Amino acid sequence: MNMSRLKELLSTWMKIDTWSTGHPLDDKRFNKALHSIFSEFGTSIDGGNISEVMNELADEHYPNLEQSYKENKIQDYAIRAEQIASYLDDTK
Repeated sequence: MNMSRLKELLSTWMKIDTWSTGHPLDDKRFNKALHSIFSEFGTSIDGGNISEVMNELADEHYPNLEQSYKENKIQDYAIRAEQIASYLDDTK
């Protein structure tokens, strides 16, 4: 997987400072980012890659974000991305 491209696609969601709030607009941006990722890379994604890139983006955009909050949110969203990918893969 092209990690720099993955980072570009996830950045469209994470560059907005409310990315982790669960607000409907943030969820929509997250889902649009996933749609772009799945369109480009397919649904066989690695949650570890998602977590790694999200961690980089969080450090770049939000260096003062509390560590445990950041880790929990990244884990939650990486799992969510894997679940959505699995669902899409199962229902093709």
